[in-house]
Amino acid sequence: MLRTNRGVRVTGPEATLLRLAEVLGGEAFEIACEDARRRHLTSVAALRAYLCRFGRPGRPGVTALRALLEQLDPHHPARSTLEVKTRRLLTANGITDYLRERPLEWEGREFWYDFAFERSRVILETNGRRWHDDPTDYERDNEKWSVPARHGYRLVLATWDKAVRHPGELVEELRTTLAA
Repeated sequence: MLRTNRGVRVTGPEATLLRLAEVLGGEAFEIACEDARRRHLTSVAALRAYLCRFGRPGRPGVTALRALLEQLDPHHPARSTLEVKTRRLLTANGITDYLRERPLEWEGREFWYDFAFERSRVILETNGRRWHDDPTDYERDNEKWSVPARHGYRLVLATWDKAVRHPGELVEELRTTLAA
């Protein structure tokens, strides 16, 4: 699976990800895989096809890649490291009944939300400074965060501090909101 990129022979993204599955820990590997998917370098379908062709039993990384593919949304890659960390936090705490990348429309504009709990009408949105710190995004972000209530949802924001430094508090806040 070698290819040439700007005159340099390189492995394809699927082969590279399989090698990374062997050497990286679970979270770092998931971040790398989601980054490659987000950049449209590969997809869940392409990774599964690669495993069918080259994923012989005993080959390093195969088990880790197969396990990760079972956990990922096949259509919507995580858009940030914070989303990956939040998904892993939810899964580790047995919270799995969410829909990824839920669209909501308001006045002809479509907004996408990271995790939607349809039964409880709760949206969990990751909110990291990297994507929400630009002053030009201030109005759009405030509009986006107002839309769920217009559709009967309650909104919980997962910041980096909550998800990474105080994960128990985020899980408790989400569980309380889901139960309300």
